[in-house]
Amino acid sequence: MTRIVCILLLSVAAGWFSVGWCGASAATSATDDHSNPQFGCDFGYHEVNQHCTPVRPPPHAYITSMGDDWACERGFTKQGDRCQAIVVPPNGHLTSFGWECNRGFEQNGNQCQKLQVPEHGYAIIDRFTVGWDCDRGYARQGNACVAVKVPAHAYLSDSGDSWTCDRGFRPNGQSCEKINLPEHAHLSPRGNDWLCNWRYQKQGDKCAADVATELARSQ
Repeated sequence: MTRIVCILLLSVAAGWFSVGWCGASAATSATDDHSNPQFGCDFGYHEVNQHCTPVRPPPHAYITSMGDDWACERGFTKQGDRCQAIVVPPNGHLTSFGWECNRGFEQNGNQCQKLQVPEHGYAIIDRFTVGWDCDRGYARQGNACVAVKVPAHAYLSDSGDSWTCDRGFRPNGQSCEKINLPEHAHLSPRGNDWLCNWRYQKQGDKCAADVATELARSQ
């Protein structure tokens, strides 16, 4: 294969350009005349030891879109210089990266086993998670879903697997105790503690006048 090579001389500052030389250049490939590694190998060829040699896909493979390599067909995986068939277990299916279990099954080694969902639970199957979770009002304990026992003066939390005390109460073990407000105090924004009013400071379980503020007011 013969290529035409031109050397272009360009001078922006001087305001001129000219073609200095054009001529023929023979391909340097030792195996064919389809390409020249100096200018990039043609589609279906790749550079090996400064020569363009054909890409030779093994069985069940094809030349990639770039034209300089090969990849295995769907259902096969690259193993060295060959394509090996992907073994899909029962209750599984092929994916772009190998195989995965069908909906309702989870992977256990090289097998797909049926997903065991306990009573008061439901299956979670998406692109990133395969498993199960408990219904609202139940909490996961081992392989079971146990009912959440909500004490007096409490309600089921947003997550549905725990409880939160009402405003004005705080958790104490498995129950909710009333918050006793000292004089000159008020409930915190979350309602599970108390804060001293303005010009008062917390001292133990009481609110005492801010001495510095009182001195400033008296002057």
